[in-house]
Amino acid sequence: MIDSNVKRVIRQWWQSMNLSVNELSERHMKTAGSAQRAVLRRCTSIDAACMTEGFRALWSALGKVDDQPGKIPIEVCAAIAAVLSQIKTDEPGLSFATAAGRQNEKGRIPVSEMRFARLQDARTLDELVTRVRRLLPLIKHNADVSLLAEHIVDWSRQKASNRLIAPSQRIAMRWAMDYYAANDRALASQNGEN
Repeated sequence: MIDSNVKRVIRQWWQSMNLSVNELSERHMKTAGSAQRAVLRRCTSIDAACMTEGFRALWSALGKVDDQPGKIPIEVCAAIAAVLSQIKTDEPGLSFATAAGRQNEKGRIPVSEMRFARLQDARTLDELVTRVRRLLPLIKHNADVSLLAEHIVDWSRQKASNRLIAPSQRIAMRWAMDYYAANDRALASQNGEN
């Protein structure tokens, strides 16, 4: 879990790259410009993301609110920047796993079980970033920005941990529950119409 101040900073960082100048002005925020987002979108690795101005802006902003600097490791922060640069619409409360399993306007589940299972098999942070980024176009690049960042942090901490984590506390289990709950609602909706 990351605290509310860190979530706020992450959301503001994302907004600075994605909202219009007028929207940012209303919120008394400065624009980071779409160039930072574009450069992050083209990054093919976490190391490449670390070399971007967009990542440095996030890292610097987090350093100002995080009471324990480094609580989010630099490589995890770069992963967050690389993934969130792909989000086009911040939908508070929408887990990307829920979006992956919910029915789209064509009545289809956008992410197949096989593709979702591949996400669950990610072993490294670079693999996770690549797999999440591949799923985002399928869900129209919509998700809760701060929730997705929190999930990346949780995934990283769990992979680094040597202690046993109860299955119900594992991020992979939470993603599966979100995915299949949305999937079940979609199937129930389809069956109700027939």
